[in-house]
Amino acid sequence: MKQGLDLDAAAASEREALRLWATWSVSLCRADSALTCLIGCSVATASGRFKLLEAVLTRARRMRSRRLEIEEALLQAYLFAGYPRAIEALTLLSRLWPANGRPAGLPPRSWPMLGEELCRRVYGGAYDRMRANIRRAHPHLAVWMVDEGYGKVLSRPGLDPVSRELCAVGALAALNAPRQLEAHIRGARNVGAAPKEIALAIRLAALGCGRRAWREARRVALRGDGGAA
Repeated sequence: MKQGLDLDAAAASEREALRLWATWSVSLCRADSALTCLIGCSVATASGRFKLLEAVLTRARRMRSRRLEIEEALLQAYLFAGYPRAIEALTLLSRLWPANGRPAGLPPRSWPMLGEELCRRVYGGAYDRMRANIRRAHPHLAVWMVDEGYGKVLSRPGLDPVSRELCAVGALAALNAPRQLEAHIRGARNVGAAPKEIALAIRLAALGCGRRAWREARRVALRGDGGAA
């Protein structure tokens, strides 16, 4: 994961982030335009950098990314950054890139089963310990995390589990949430993300945070073996 982790590149302001995106986006999008734009959208939304989000969305549309995947990445952002930023991001998407229709959501009765199945995939052998930790924090939160987070939202069609986890890694790094970042780095690996894809998510997180937060994200990423929430 060492490639591209230059602390001097972390963007403390949105102006710096826009400069950094302009510098990086051509080379990164040449390598993997769809994934770069997906993670870039998640980082921009989580950090509340909506001029940056506009620039990423503009490039995504120009590069012919799948709008549905972008929409799903922005929709899931409410799990990490809250409704206010998700609403602003989706409003911006609707203005810049109107939808031609959407698939139906998953029926509520399916949320618990799908949520537990996906959550077990993401957490692997740490699943039972993680659930116990969350129950100790609050039993209702433990239910909501699986039913709503992993069932209603993260199991939706339109975006694959690897891409969802990589978006989560980028968002959590930008939000300076090291314990959850550690868990989702491991989760990304558990669902099949390649090391270079995780490295890309950490690199792009520099668009959404200053040096201190990125230094912590890099420390977590380089530690390597992940952990439970």
